[in-house]
Amino acid sequence: VQLSEAALNSARAYLQNGDLDEVKVSLDEAARLADTLEEGGLRSRLEAEVGLAVAEAYASSDPQKAIIAARKSVSAFEAVGVQH
Repeated sequence: VQLSEAALNSARAYLQNGDLDEVKVSLDEAARLADTLEEGGLRSRLEAEVGLAVAEAYASSDPQKAIIAARKSVSAFEAVGVQH
């Protein structure tokens, strides 16, 4: 869990610095680590967080991908009981 969150935080930091290549690497790592968790609320929440970060990362360069990621993320947050 902590490693996935750390990779997610790294992706956000890289995004703020405009380093999209590192954002993608960190997001892939966060997603990979989230996939190793047992099915359930924590895994779903981390997957939703990764989806939100993907939406942020691709908002300018690939809006369609960003929209798809954002929609999936909202659905995942709703599934774990987070209201928007």
